[in-house]
Amino acid sequence: MTGLVAIQIYLHLRGRDGWQRAGGEIALISIVVAILVGGLWEWLEFTADKLSIMRVEFKTLGMAYQGWRGSLHDLLFDLIGAVTATILFFITFIWSRTKFNHK
Repeated sequence: MTGLVAIQIYLHLRGRDGWQRAGGEIALISIVVAILVGGLWEWLEFTADKLSIMRVEFKTLGMAYQGWRGSLHDLLFDLIGAVTATILFFITFIWSRTKFNHK
């Protein structure tokens, strides 16, 4: 989800036909933003776990820090999600261009 939002913001700032000129940039932005947001979230979980005040509230919400293996697991799935978002973005735009160009 974060990867798709990053792509949409990038394209909005770049202009309507920006995706045609910046295929590699789109993939890179999607992946970097997803890893940054995921990394910040993992840091928040780690920090909240170390603070006794927030520990109870986070554990109540089911967001307890699961250790470095849990963090790596989450970051791996953030990366997979960003790559999937990029692939879906390109498939959708290629499909829409071929569909509307044949009419």
